[in-house]
Amino acid sequence: MNKKNVLSCLAGAWVSLLCSCVVPESTYVAPDFFLLSPVSLDANYTHGNENKSFYLSQVEIPEYLRDLRMVSRPDMHSVVFREGKRWGEPLTDGIARVVALNMSRELNTSFFSVFPNRKERELAWDVSLSVTSFGRSNSDSVELVALWEIDGEDPNGTQRGTFSINLPIDDNKTDDIKSELRGLNDCLQSLALRLSGVISECSDSPPKRN
Repeated sequence: MNKKNVLSCLAGAWVSLLCSCVVPESTYVAPDFFLLSPVSLDANYTHGNENKSFYLSQVEIPEYLRDLRMVSRPDMHSVVFREGKRWGEPLTDGIARVVALNMSRELNTSFFSVFPNRKERELAWDVSLSVTSFGRSNSDSVELVALWEIDGEDPNGTQRGTFSINLPIDDNKTDDIKSELRGLNDCLQSLALRLSGVISECSDSPPKRN
């Protein structure tokens, strides 16, 4: 066999090999990204309430919530990472941003700051949050569980407490991500109401006498 025939055979074999290879279709589906949001973006403060100003420090969350994939908890022993549904920002940042905005609205103050911003000296209250559970807790509800601490101008000392809420996903639209997000936002609003109430009570009440 001459050189020309050898080259022709090799070329034919190469074409045959390429034709026999089946390239599977890509199964990749681009994920959807979501953000938490305050109950209202309308914050027209009538005045700046300095004695109810606050600093929200870095929110602590469990390691499994640091993943950008949204999670669900079918039961207390398992967690499901949802590849197609993801947070558009670290969950610590989203929780802190929304809680702080809701609190500022409830306290009617524009004087507040959120980690990683530095705390200004004139801010009256330090607020700390440790979230232990946040997300879809089963097929038809969402859950928020957190420990909180508020320290500042209260002469009665540091205030501490726990917060837990479980809300049904509205309209029974258990497959609707927007309904799920509304439920999570409502959970954060309820937490902000609790924290704001503590600050208001401490700001307005005289110190206890021994």
